[in-house]
Amino acid sequence: MTLTTSQKGRLAETMIAAYCVLGSDGALNVSTPFVDDAGVDLIFNLKGGSRNIAVQVKSRFTSNHGKFQTQVRKKTLVPRDDLYLLFVFIDRKNLEIGDTLWFVPSKSFVRELGGQRKARDIYVFDTKFGAKNDMWRKYRIPKSQLPASIMRAIEGA
Repeated sequence: MTLTTSQKGRLAETMIAAYCVLGSDGALNVSTPFVDDAGVDLIFNLKGGSRNIAVQVKSRFTSNHGKFQTQVRKKTLVPRDDLYLLFVFIDRKNLEIGDTLWFVPSKSFVRELGGQRKARDIYVFDTKFGAKNDMWRKYRIPKSQLPASIMRAIEGA
């Protein structure tokens, strides 16, 4: 039996949420929206704080020659200061989040991809895990830095 796209998405979101709560030693709280029609999968805030950030998780469970590619629907992505995209590889062999991910502010994401065809109803995120000089390098972080990166984003919100 094969996992559905919906199952994969929910699994990735759950793994990210658990990793961030554990990795922050409980400093981060995470919740999910009741309805997912605004392109938000997870909402993070600092324990006892009132500011939060929203995160859209885009996951891949396979990689072709170290390449990471996925799509983001334009109609569900409304860029704003408190919205981030998180691109994550799920390592099925080791049953864990991959070591490399990309944590991108939504406004930066749209600005970076502004040159893609306007007629398309999607943005295409395309990179390699070890790329030295691609447009996404500045947003690439090791998995171990994700909780701290989220906390910094909340503090800046």
